[in-house]
Amino acid sequence: MPPMIPGPDPDHCRRQWADALRLADLVHGRLVTLGRTVSVAESLTGGLISALLTEAPGTSTTFRGGLVVYATDLKNTAAGVDRGDLDRHGPVRPLRPPRRSRPGCSRPGCQGALTDEPASHEVAMR
Repeated sequence: MPPMIPGPDPDHCRRQWADALRLADLVHGRLVTLGRTVSVAESLTGGLISALLTEAPGTSTTFRGGLVVYATDLKNTAAGVDRGDLDRHGPVRPLRPPRRSRPGCSRPGCQGALTDEPASHEVAMR
């Protein structure tokens, strides 16, 4: 039998997921209180933020939709990230898409947007 390799706490992922769901519930509650909605643009998270924000019942009242743009060309054409910035800095960088191109913000019925870029982890309400 091979030696046992110590690993992380087996409950670590479960606890992190539970914490993330609690945070998503808080976001949903705050959006309900404010009468607001949100859309999401994701890349590195691959849809995880959207999954969290739609996990609880009733989130269709606050979640308008999401955009998962993993390919570099789609970051420009679908998410509105400046092509020059992508060429200069590459696709994995804390770049913030211009406000006008945040998903949902330029579309009727959505008052906020969220991206998975490190510098943009906030709900941008209008």
